[in-house]
Amino acid sequence: MPIQDKDNIFFDEEYGFGSSLIDTVKFRLRLDHEPLANIADRNPHVRRHGGRFTVEGEFSGIRANIWSPADNQSLVVEALVSKFLTGQNVFGICGVDRACEELGRAVLERLGIEIDEDLEEALRNGNMKLLRIDAAAHKKCSSEEEAVAVMAALRRLSVTADSDWSAIKNETVTLGSWSRRRTITIYR
Repeated sequence: MPIQDKDNIFFDEEYGFGSSLIDTVKFRLRLDHEPLANIADRNPHVRRHGGRFTVEGEFSGIRANIWSPADNQSLVVEALVSKFLTGQNVFGICGVDRACEELGRAVLERLGIEIDEDLEEALRNGNMKLLRIDAAAHKKCSSEEEAVAVMAALRRLSVTADSDWSAIKNETVTLGSWSRRRTITIYR
């Protein structure tokens, strides 16, 4: 019987370690702000890459992508949640609202945008439009052979289960690879 705690990390004596988490989120938060180019000019945490911008997290090499429409009335944030907040992506948050709230707050702080009462309420209540969500589950196989066998079985299953599938050797299997709604990708 697995032992599972509130953060969806579990260990089973027979099957080993596993975890699940919200991996990537992309959301639009309504807020008036100055142009991102102006923020990037004076903020060392913000980088401009042509027409897009990134915000560096507290951990080296980890960034969130940010966009803003021309009217500067909203901010779109996309990042690997636990990696941006903690520097790793094995353990993390399973609640979408909490993931967006914590990521939003961290990005706004790195941007130097003051979080007033209205913005605090919007973050706390989830008043944002969710544009993308990726969930991840981790499972440790007992051996390299078991990992290869699992990937081979998933590849065979994908052929019969979904007409829109792809595979790269025994390393990656993707179902719904052309879908804009749902894609399942399994990595070894």
